[in-house]
Amino acid sequence: MRRLFLLSTANAKNVVKRHYTSLDAETSANSSAQSTTHFGYKEVPVEEKASMVASVFHSVADNYDIMNDVLSMGTHRLWKNSFVSMAGPQ
Repeated sequence: MRRLFLLSTANAKNVVKRHYTSLDAETSANSSAQSTTHFGYKEVPVEEKASMVASVFHSVADNYDIMNDVLSMGTHRLWKNSFVSMAGPQ
């Protein structure tokens, strides 16, 4: 189980690292923008931040539930089921 956890964590870090590396070219090409904000460890144009955040989200969305299962050892599913039961959807 520990090995699976370590592999999952390493894979998540690699996805984020690749994403930030691919964004380096984009942000340096658009460095003439006047208004910037923080995105991770970089300064990026304000106009581009929303699309960058969406890109990161979409790159991890497919594996999000798997990572939750591994990191919480399935506990998050119990929490979700308990919450839905308490909320009593109709």
